[in-house]
Amino acid sequence: SDTYIQKLVNDFYQFICDLYISYRSNKQNKKQKQNISVDNQDNNSDDEEENSIISEDFIKYFMYQFFKLKGIRRKIVGKNMFLLSYDKDHTSYNPDDNVTKLCRHLILDTSCLRIVSLGIPRRNNVNNLDTSKMNDFNVEIQYDGSMVIYNPALKHNPRIYKEREYTNDKEEIIKKPIDVIFSTRNKVGTSNFNSEDTFKIICLRNFKNLDFDLDKLNNGFETLNYVFNVMDQTEHIANDNVNLLVGCYQFKSEEECSTACQKINSITNINQQSQKLLNVMFQDLNRNMVSSLDISSIASIYSEMKLPERLEKDKANITKSTELLKDLPYTYKGVTIWDNEGARYKLSNSNFEKIRDLRGNLPINLLECNNKSLFTIYLRLKSENNIDLFLSYFDKDKSYKQKFVQFKKDIQEFTDLVHQWYLDSYVLKNKIKDEIPNYLYPLCFELHGIYMKNKNTIKKKDVLDYLYTLDVMSLYGRI
Repeated sequence: SDTYIQKLVNDFYQFICDLYISYRSNKQNKKQKQNISVDNQDNNSDDEEENSIISEDFIKYFMYQFFKLKGIRRKIVGKNMFLLSYDKDHTSYNPDDNVTKLCRHLILDTSCLRIVSLGIPRRNNVNNLDTSKMNDFNVEIQYDGSMVIYNPALKHNPRIYKEREYTNDKEEIIKKPIDVIFSTRNKVGTSNFNSEDTFKIICLRNFKNLDFDLDKLNNGFETLNYVFNVMDQTEHIANDNVNLLVGCYQFKSEEECSTACQKINSITNINQQSQKLLNVMFQDLNRNMVSSLDISSIASIYSEMKLPERLEKDKANITKSTELLKDLPYTYKGVTIWDNEGARYKLSNSNFEKIRDLRGNLPINLLECNNKSLFTIYLRLKSENNIDLFLSYFDKDKSYKQKFVQFKKDIQEFTDLVHQWYLDSYVLKNKIKDEIPNYLYPLCFELHGIYMKNKNTIKKKDVLDYLYTLDVMSLYGRI
């Protein structure tokens, strides 16, 4: 059922409707206060452009309100194209708000207020799940992965940016193409995290391993928006490299949306009656804006298409999450419960969460570009006394152990260096303080401050303990 997605979309457009009514009312009241008649024919053309639902002034207003009231940020990805995604760190972020849930990844064409790309909405709070009222539901294994949206229709959209400009070291303007049919939550064209491969490359590689040609989806299905959970053992805590189809959407046509916006623009004055009419018009705009399609039907067409594994429907197990999850290995995030309306709930696997916390949220791939992250991870693991535990899960070929041994050696050598400069300059005084290298001077100065405070001789262990109190990047840069 797509009842749930319709509810989210309805609330999304209702929020825009409320903002539009507020925007128009404020404009109208402002003009009345200035004793400017709203019927003044000389200002008619200006008013029509300013009051338009797709005017630049209103779009700026409602984008600002989205961020201020919901914590939903916007990124310009084309002419009149905005990628909306929530910011968990924003003070107004509310994970239980329907508009926020929908904007996990959403591209809005503001030329006609049409949704042109959509990811899987944010999950619901499992504490709000009432199994006694559920007539039908599905329970699936949840896997660690990255959401990738495959949207072939975007390559035909003339307004979305298909290349990115930047200036190189020689101040030359370079144009880099963007493969717009692939997106992650916050980026059109996808990006990379833990490895040098982008999520697009990983997605294509997984399909190649299954001998599945993505061009098959363009054969009569090019207007659909596919959402995959892309799993990769390098990127995720996973035991397989595979793409799982987790969602598929179809959107209302641009012509229908443009017609609906024209009707909204026909309202020339804001009063009690016109506000009711605008609410009806916005309902007409959002009707059938997004249709959620049955992914099992799509998978039945393509034998190579993989779906998440479904479990037996046992309500008793849903209410007893510990019983349901006890046999899941740490490579599974938990289980996902889909209710009869299409809403999503998550039961977490504590085994997975323990290993996820152990790994952290920094890249751990053994590449030179990840050296700073690995150094940070090493110091964290050392402080938690978890190095051996980390190695037992992630060090299949002893590569991490070699890296960590090198970090330990680097820190020890740096400790010796700092200690020797401190002794030479502050204790033995066979060198003057001005000879201390700039990157070591503040450290020696603070070590002497520690000595002056407690009058205890500064030993190598004291230097090491002090270095561990420094900002990680400050220590890394000096080493």
